[in-house]
Amino acid sequence: MQWTFSARLSPLRIKFQFIGLALIFLCTFSNAHAEVSGVYIGTTPNIVELVQIVKTPDGRIAGRIESTVLDENGELETSAFTIEGAADGKQVILSTKSILFSGDISLTGFVDKDLLDLSWPEGRRTYQRGDSYDYQAAVTGLKERSLQIHVENAEKKARANYSELLKVLSIIESNKSFASFQLSKFGVQYEKLYSRYYDRQRRANFLWDSGGSTATASRLDREAVRTQQEIFRLDRTVHTFHSNLKQKFDASRDLTASIKTYCAEYDQVRANNLCKEIPAQESRMEQLIDNPLADYDALLRAAETASVDVPPGEKLLKKIFD
Repeated sequence: MQWTFSARLSPLRIKFQFIGLALIFLCTFSNAHAEVSGVYIGTTPNIVELVQIVKTPDGRIAGRIESTVLDENGELETSAFTIEGAADGKQVILSTKSILFSGDISLTGFVDKDLLDLSWPEGRRTYQRGDSYDYQAAVTGLKERSLQIHVENAEKKARANYSELLKVLSIIESNKSFASFQLSKFGVQYEKLYSRYYDRQRRANFLWDSGGSTATASRLDREAVRTQQEIFRLDRTVHTFHSNLKQKFDASRDLTASIKTYCAEYDQVRANNLCKEIPAQESRMEQLIDNPLADYDALLRAAETASVDVPPGEKLLKKIFD
């Protein structure tokens, strides 16, 4: 059987051939754009970045970059930025702002199959073609690491606070007897100083009123003033002493509260022995604090009593009848 070919093509065949060539051209043109356009995912241990590129027929590029960054404290920050640029075949030039960069940065790179390779003045990164689901999966991984970092940092802080609490309580305990003695001593000083002050005032007033020695009256007035200044200095000493005590008391309470907060949030996660030791230390703290506070209240009452002028005769009658 012999095959023959006609040199002339029918109009219908020409039409079909034209459509076929057009489809081939369109597919080739579309594939050229598809080589660059797409979603790419880049990752480092602490950064996940999505780059979305759309290439237009005139070779321009539009798109966006979305970055999620995990810092050393376990905090996550997500930002999105637009990008623009141009493509020549597989080569791309972009301009963008990103968490990775400071200010406007020009990026250059190329697309090789499923890889997007970008370089900028401070570095370089390779992105793998993917989709938004890949990006979200990587972000989920960062969130899990963020939670882990928060738990670990919270435990470190709680253990450091516990060590500091033991140190503060030991200082309070070692100074307990001294604090009680010192507060009692302050009470005796108030009584002596106020007694001397009112004595000098009464004697000076008597001399001034009776026409006695003005030199002696003046000397007694000066002694009263000096005694009053000693009382003021004692007031400041007592205030400083109490402030130092209160500072240690407040520190121990703040440290205990911080540890208890940690235990309420993370004890079931870490299940460590730290939280089991807190009730005993809290009870110890309250006992150490109660005694100095009671001594300080007693000092205030003693100072207030001493500050009231009671003539010697009334004091004697009070001792007799009390």
